Amino acid sequence: MKIEFYVAPSGESRIVDECGKDRPLMEDNKAVLALSDVITRLMPEAWERCQEVTNKRRGPIKGNILQASVDRFVRCNFSARDMMPDLNSGLLDLEEVPCHLRGVCEHEGVICKPKISPLTPCEEYCVAFLAIGHSKEAIARKRSVSVSAVKHSLQSVQKKFNLEKTMDIVRFFRGLHLERRVRNGY
Repeated sequence: MKIEFYVAPSGESRIVDECGKDRPLMEDNKAVLALSDVITRLMPEAWERCQEVTNKRRGPIKGNILQASVDRFVRCNFSARDMMPDLNSGLLDLEEVPCHLRGVCEHEGVICKPKISPLTPCEEYCVAFLAIGHSKEAIARKRSVSVSAVKHSLQSVQKKFNLEKTMDIVRFFRGLHLERRVRNGY
């Protein structure tokens, strides 16, 4: 399943499927369920906050709580239509969304630009450096650990996310922009 999520100029969250069909997010329960599954597995803190914010909203909620929570996540992490799939066979590619609340929003780092919670700090470090092209040996030198410790961390990540190869880790996490943390002085 390949889906692009975007927010239309009208403010409506929309999707474009792999056949090019463009429609409101709220009309596609399969897309809502697929994205909610990825969010709950990779970013449980983001999912919890989306539901919390949705439950606190005053006034009518369009759709159900699940749809409204996914809608909130889409608004914070996907912007204009760019013709690139954001959800591709379970892999998520978050976008940098221009927002006037950047730097002051209480949800930044949770819903917007979320943390990937299931990784240990060591796993996250190894994945981040792997995503920008460092070898296992280079990661081991940077961490002052053995290569087998790095391999163990990466194998643990493969097992957690049911990934077969090291390159699958890179593809899976590249969309989550862990490499930005490296560039910003991990």
